[in-house]
Amino acid sequence: LLNASVNATLPFTFNQAPADLLLSIGLPPLQLGGSLSPKTPVKIRDVLIQYLGDAGGFPDTTVSKLAFDTVPAEGSYSFALGMTEVFSAGPLALNNVDVNIAKTSDATTASMNADLTLADIDIAVAAAYDKGWQISGSTAYGQPLAIGKLINDLTQQFNVTCPAAISELELQNLAVSLDTGASKFTFACEGSFPIAGTELDFS
Repeated sequence: LLNASVNATLPFTFNQAPADLLLSIGLPPLQLGGSLSPKTPVKIRDVLIQYLGDAGGFPDTTVSKLAFDTVPAEGSYSFALGMTEVFSAGPLALNNVDVNIAKTSDATTASMNADLTLADIDIAVAAAYDKGWQISGSTAYGQPLAIGKLINDLTQQFNVTCPAAISELELQNLAVSLDTGASKFTFACEGSFPIAGTELDFS
């Protein structure tokens, strides 16, 4: 059989910032695909300003990856989205998010990875879907999480108060996982806590 494909670039401009959409069509069977050129990431603020005239305080989120592909005859498709500088609120910042979804005639799968910062602590979050969600999150190994600093940040931002003793709690190697298909949940951490002048370590 004769195979054929056509590729094209569609140039866009959002708030005077260029963005190139790369399109492809293949035969047989009919296959459609497209992606945002990695050379022209798009700030969502620019899109809002282009079409609404104002970003309305929207964060400086950048779409760094956008791609899709589908074979209609097979009922299959895939979608990928990557974003940076997603949002920031007080001591919490969502720095990066990657989402991938794929469907075939047999199954639908999905995955998500995200990097967060909470009171200067880096947290990695991952999720995957295959007949249920598997979700996990953890801090970097050996990186201390000073509850006192976190409480101080929250106090300044949201008027939260906390007993002084808890503010001296320090955690590290925090890890959480959830499997919705198997109804399993795990939580693990290490830390230290002062009691009557003595430092108590726990895990």
